[in-house]
This record gives sequence, C-alpha cells and structure tokens, in this order.
Amino acid sequence: MRRAGFGVAVADFNIDRRWRENLHTIMRRERPDVVGISSNFSNKALALEIALMIKRFAGNITVVVGGPHPTIAPEEYTGGSIDYVIPYEAELPLLDFLSSSDKSSVLGAVSLRRKDVNKAVAGIQRNCVEDMDSLPFPAYDMVDLRGYIGSIYRKRPLASIVTSRGCPYSCIFCSQGVFDRRWRAFSAGYVAEQMLWMTESLGIRELLIEDDNFTYDTERVFRICELILSSGKKINWQLSNGVRADKLSRELLTLMKQAGCWKISIAPEVGDEESLKVLSKGMTMEHFIRAAQWCKELKIEFFCFFLMGFPFQDRVNMENTVNFAMRLDPLMMDLNKIVPFPDTPYFSRFPDRSIYKKAHSYQYKGSDREVDRMCTRAYLRFYARPAKLMRILLAMGPLQFLRFVKYAGNVL
Repeated sequence: MRRAGFGVAVADFNIDRRWRENLHTIMRRERPDVVGISSNFSNKALALEIALMIKRFAGNITVVVGGPHPTIAPEEYTGGSIDYVIPYEAELPLLDFLSSSDKSSVLGAVSLRRKDVNKAVAGIQRNCVEDMDSLPFPAYDMVDLRGYIGSIYRKRPLASIVTSRGCPYSCIFCSQGVFDRRWRAFSAGYVAEQMLWMTESLGIRELLIEDDNFTYDTERVFRICELILSSGKKINWQLSNGVRADKLSRELLTLMKQAGCWKISIAPEVGDEESLKVLSKGMTMEHFIRAAQWCKELKIEFFCFFLMGFPFQDRVNMENTVNFAMRLDPLMMDLNKIVPFPDTPYFSRFPDRSIYKKAHSYQYKGSDREVDRMCTRAYLRFYARPAKLMRILLAMGPLQFLRFVKYAGNVL
C-alpha cells in the first residue's frame, strides 16, 4: 500500500496492553478513511470490539475485516460495525478497494450488510499473488518489534517470517481458507535476502518461520541454507509451525542447523497408524520416529503437535497419542482439542459432533469430560517429570520457564 502511494499506519493490539486507550490516540492522530482488521479463529470478539470503538469515534470510517475466520465464516461478522469483508489473500483486492470511489463495486470485497454474504464470499474468484517475489518485504519498520515473544526463543528481538503460502496436502481438519491448497513460494534468493535484511537492518536476532509447509520443496530449503551460509552472517531461526516429517532428511537437517536453525516442529497429531490414515496425513509413524531421532542426534530441539477429541477416537486411541508423545520425547508437546472449522472435510464428515457454533479458542473446554480429563492427564504425564522440566529450563532459561509455568497453569 505504501508503494502504491497510500498513507498507512499499523497497530498490533496483540502486544499492546493499553490498546483501548491507544486506539483513540491513533484515531485522533491518523484520521483514517479506512481501517482494516485482521481476525483469526481466536480473536473474533476482539475484532468486533475494535470495529465498534472505531465507529463510535467516527461513523464515516469504512471498516474492513479479513483473515482466516472472516474468510470461512463471514456471517459471524454481520450485523455489527464492520462494513466489508475482503476474504482470501487481500494484497491485490485491498488496493482495488482503496482506489475505488464505489467500494461496493470492488469484486474482491463483499458488503456485510448483504443477507447472502456467505454465498457472495463463496462466489468470489480468488485473486492470489502468483509472483511472490513481486511483493515488497513486510513493513516491519512500522511496528515496535521489541514487544514480540514466542513460546520459546534464544534471542530477542524476534520476528515472524512467511516464505511460502498454501499446502497441497489434504489433512481433514486443516483449514486452507485463505491461501488455498496451491503451494506458492518466495524464491530462495528473496527469502535469504529478507532474512539478512531483518537481521542486519532491523536488528532482529531470531526469526520464526511460520509457513504451513516450509519443507515442501526441499531443494529450495537447501538453497536458502546455502545462501545464508555463503553470506557469512550468523542468523538464528526456527520452524515454529509444523513441517512435513516425510520431507525431512538427515542431510537437510544438518544443513539447516549449520545455517542457524536450532528448533523445528512436527505434527503427528495422533498416535497410531489407523488414525493417521483417517486424518489423511499421508505419513506413517515411522516418519515421525525417524525425524525425532535425527533431531536428537544433531542436537536440534523439536516440538510435537497433537490433537484429541476426534469422533472416531476411543480411550485407547487417546492413550496411544500420549504414549507416542512420550516415545518421541520432544522438548515440548502441544496438545489441543480438535475444533472443526466449516471449510474442512472434517466438518462435513462429522457435522453431528461440530462444536463450532459454541464459543471457543485454542483452549476450548467442551462438554466431553472424558476428553478434558485425557488432555489434562496427558499434559501432567508428559511435563510433570523432573528430568523433563530441567531440560525445558535449560533450553528456555529462567524467565521463559516461569512464563511457561504460568501458561501451563492457565491451560490446566
């Protein structure tokens, strides 16, 4: 937007404890014509509150929402203070929206005053960015990066980076509402240049790669690592989102570590072969066992993501999940209760078990007490071990460890 000549201000209220007070200050200072709000699955209420406060400040401001949740469930943003939804990838349609004097005529935007908003959004043709390298680097210079933290890190300040979009695989629970299943990536040269720019020019000391499928093209990953090494610069980075275990090799992990990667995440989700097949993961347990072993041999920390509460699971299946987590023995385990989202095969396959219409977050506590008990027991069994806690303390340091203990207390 800046490159197109628009005046832009950015505010991230996820890290601003006084955001309600500061929102009024920003509105008075910027006097915007349009405000865009990004909303995901867990901050819908916050997005709606922000929109309401903006309209109360000045009713003539046009409020637009986008992001994962408005894309798959736009009807949940109707009847309030938000005027339009721009679903899917917003870079190109948002430019058209800002340039148009008749907002309702922009093909990539849908008025939330429409009664058929779901149908209208479903009928929009995606206007995806095909030449990813044509995009400028993100405007990190417009936010105070010192306020960001991760679940675990070695150095601050840190920042996230996305080097590709989409995932061609078909896990039945995964929403690809925004980026679709077509995998598109920035070139290795673009990624390496951005990583160097962020560390050299912005002073970022650690990068968190958030791709849905960073290792899909392993040759690109090899090339990124080679470019980092050839630069002679020290870059700390981690793969904080889950990567495909079947795309990893000992050779690739070795080069990644040499290039500064110190932590990865893999996502078995469940603990038995039959459940993996039902989820359409396209992998076997052996892929995860092998990846975990390589990480241990190379001294790369790794996390594991698991899910519980699928309708096809019984107590034995859930126990298998916990047992598999113990066998892999990652530094940390992230276990969540499954939440079926409307645009996923899981949602349509098991509509009778959908909890989507209830208030939820990533710590959603449903009515299935057995699953609740299993989740709590799993966390206690995995973490309540002196050796495990000591390993986490040594990896995190005292300050992060105390934050982790506080978070664990809230979840349990």
